[in-house]
Amino acid sequence: MICKNQLIVFITSKMKVLLIATNKIRTPRPALPLGISILSSVLKRNGYTVECLDLCWETKDHVAVINKLKNFKPDVVGLSIRNIDNLTFLDPQFFGFQINRIVLCCRKYSNAIVVLGGTGFSVCYEQLYNFVEPDFGIVGEAEDSFVQLLNTLKLKQYSFRNISGLCFVNAERIFTKNPISCSFKLHESEISDRSIYNSNYFNPHQSLLTELEEDRSSVIETIQTKRGCNLQCSYCIIKKTEGTKIRLKTPEQVVSEMNEIVGNGVGVHELEIIDASFNNPLDHAIEICEYIIRSGLKIKWFCQLAIPFITSDFIQLLEKSGCYKVELGTDGLNDNTLSILEKGFDMDKVIEIDTMLHKSKISFTHCVFFGGPGDNGKYFIESIQNVKRLKSNQVYANLGIRAFGNTKLYDMGIQKQLFSNEYNYMLPTFYVEPELLDNAGHLNLLDEYAVNNKNCY
Repeated sequence: MICKNQLIVFITSKMKVLLIATNKIRTPRPALPLGISILSSVLKRNGYTVECLDLCWETKDHVAVINKLKNFKPDVVGLSIRNIDNLTFLDPQFFGFQINRIVLCCRKYSNAIVVLGGTGFSVCYEQLYNFVEPDFGIVGEAEDSFVQLLNTLKLKQYSFRNISGLCFVNAERIFTKNPISCSFKLHESEISDRSIYNSNYFNPHQSLLTELEEDRSSVIETIQTKRGCNLQCSYCIIKKTEGTKIRLKTPEQVVSEMNEIVGNGVGVHELEIIDASFNNPLDHAIEICEYIIRSGLKIKWFCQLAIPFITSDFIQLLEKSGCYKVELGTDGLNDNTLSILEKGFDMDKVIEIDTMLHKSKISFTHCVFFGGPGDNGKYFIESIQNVKRLKSNQVYANLGIRAFGNTKLYDMGIQKQLFSNEYNYMLPTFYVEPELLDNAGHLNLLDEYAVNNKNCY
């Protein structure tokens, strides 16, 4: 194995680890670095000295990184990459240069081993590894793999073949990624280290640009009730980061964590359940709602829902358990696009669920894409007509869909010659129907809709 940093020398068993959250995006709302908070907790339980640096609130990243390196003197630096770009077709921003600058700072001002991880790394690991040239990378869940890597380095064994998802350059100078052979188990000891959270996340005056019904934001915390997703959406990358096997926390675990968050002294007023689809599987979501009600926990919360698993009884249970807002993964607004995206429902189902939620007290948002596969010609006109049928409080709309490698959407883009098979999808790459972009009349319709509907973001 070839390490970019040749100085792998650890004098004591108390290895020091610096975790850096690299995310800078604050819209539609600042996202708590839940991943490294869990990783920090795991590393501390395994005897490692850990400090964290969150760049979301830093104005000069390199200055913050240099100061932390000089003061803490870490043996290992782990970079958590939430996104590799801002996922926006109309104003694409690539974050690879930021990541590269951080790695260069680590090289210049420390002898630390550099490890990349997080969702942004997992979805384009080989391209980003070759661009940034860290010592290691971890694809998928890092809790177990990072501990194994640190233990291996500490013992100076330098045999990395059995570490799940580990990326490195081998002795023949060939990029290597180990198979993902295990998944982090959601047992009771999975407790987040919330001491790492910057107090700015809990400032009630932090603006939420998409909260159209509220004058200011509440203090929000985040929680997961499971990992993994078995749905077949053609653009989805969750299978790369969490796998297709759904692993569940028990309702008791979830409510216990909720109670811990409420009592942590920072004045949390509401929770976001950040599962890709809280109601998949539906029976697990029902059990959690029922347990919240029985526990007497009083807190507002919101979540993301998959349309196929919503029922009228479930909506009532959501409302009763404190859920006041949901975001729907609608994605397409005509049957042709919904079928190509493999969403598992049609527009009749969308309107049915829209009507159900409109009758409840729950605020709801449809998250949709315009210009996705099949959303052109008469189907695009149909999408515009259908969006006007929605009764939701808000429509969160995007033009085009971010296309990552090894997805069905990316293959469709190649077939349509939107990009070539050799294209580096680490760079912002989007599927947008060419016919839509070439049709000024259709784009004007989209502009007109956005301007004339104040509930559109």
